[in-house]
Amino acid sequence: MGGGKSKKRFIQLSLSQSKKLNIYKMFNAVTKEGVPPVTRESLQKLWKDVFSQTVSQQMINYLFRTSETIKVDDVEVLYFKLIEGTAQERAEILVEILGFEGNISADNFQIFVSDLVESYIVVLRKKNPEAFSSWVSGDTIEKSDLNLVIDFFMRDLKYSEQKVAAKELRDWMIRCVFICDIYESVMKFVFNMEIEEMRPLLPRANKYSSMLTLPMVLAFSHLVYANMKKDCWRLLYSSLTDAQSWNILSSNIAKQGPTIILIEDGVGSLFGGFASQSWKICPHFYGDECSFLFRLRPRMELYAPTGYNQNFQYMNQGAATLPNGLGMGGQLDYFTFYLNSDFGPVTVSKSCSTYRDYSPFAPVPEFNFSKLEIWGIGSPDVEEENVRVAGSIIYQDPGATAILEIAGKSLYSKDLKESLDKE
Repeated sequence: MGGGKSKKRFIQLSLSQSKKLNIYKMFNAVTKEGVPPVTRESLQKLWKDVFSQTVSQQMINYLFRTSETIKVDDVEVLYFKLIEGTAQERAEILVEILGFEGNISADNFQIFVSDLVESYIVVLRKKNPEAFSSWVSGDTIEKSDLNLVIDFFMRDLKYSEQKVAAKELRDWMIRCVFICDIYESVMKFVFNMEIEEMRPLLPRANKYSSMLTLPMVLAFSHLVYANMKKDCWRLLYSSLTDAQSWNILSSNIAKQGPTIILIEDGVGSLFGGFASQSWKICPHFYGDECSFLFRLRPRMELYAPTGYNQNFQYMNQGAATLPNGLGMGGQLDYFTFYLNSDFGPVTVSKSCSTYRDYSPFAPVPEFNFSKLEIWGIGSPDVEEENVRVAGSIIYQDPGATAILEIAGKSLYSKDLKESLDKE
């Protein structure tokens, strides 16, 4: 399958005995000799609850393209190429499974990625039911929000005549850590492999959100990984359950670590900001370059720092000559978005020097919000000055590279470098 006998033998020898055993157990056996001939029906039964019918059929058709019965060796080889192989090998096998003549059509790949993310959600429900149920009411997953997230992460995939070649697919899957992590978790699950940690992580919510859906939570979990508390996100303030009181809002969010602010304008726009440092009463801007602004609806966009200034976070009260309220970006009195301490209209600016490629959050500069939520996603009472570590945060946590992704400064992994060196 997919190569000569020598390559198949090499792949079999490369798999650890424990991984081989995991594949045998898929078929209720503990040795290769105990595995009966693998059939289409046996694989369909194994995969039907995770893969969509389309993906399941594509993989099965690939395995059985020359025979109606295969051996467990062929399943081992497929697993190796999908997960254990180099970036180039993974891309090539996907093109063989999904494409034709060395390319995948743009439509087919879009469907595959969408099915893959939905499969990941199915796996999350099986592996982490408590966190899953804290974000999802019943069985409903917002398909429209799922599409918004997928479109965002696929935005820089390059097409040639509406086709994706193996080389571009290889490069994109390494640039797009979000999809690559989902791909690896799903493939390991369907081949009965151990998963040390599913990424993107799904944190548990301490309260139900009226604004965040599970696809959005997965996207944010990836983008703020280095700053987030792994086990639980805490709803610090909600306009639906808390009084519209500045004292309540400011006291609830102060010294609570990194936060996500969500503002809905009532006419289809949902936007906000990720504040990477604890909120505090202060007469000037503070924060750091890990913060960013975002739009979630009607389309998903993120705005990373420009480096032009350090005007990331602002919260003040009781000042006679300074703004009293909460804002992010821009300048004093010209914030990118700003909530006044009297809970009057939210103001948004037409332009922003703090965050790159910004476009106005709303068609009017002032409006009354319909919903407001602020989530604490890091450890509260952070001693900010004591946790600063010299050097780039990239080397402290690989998840922090997501901030560079949204800034258009994608990093290439060692795997890609090795693949390029071989060309």
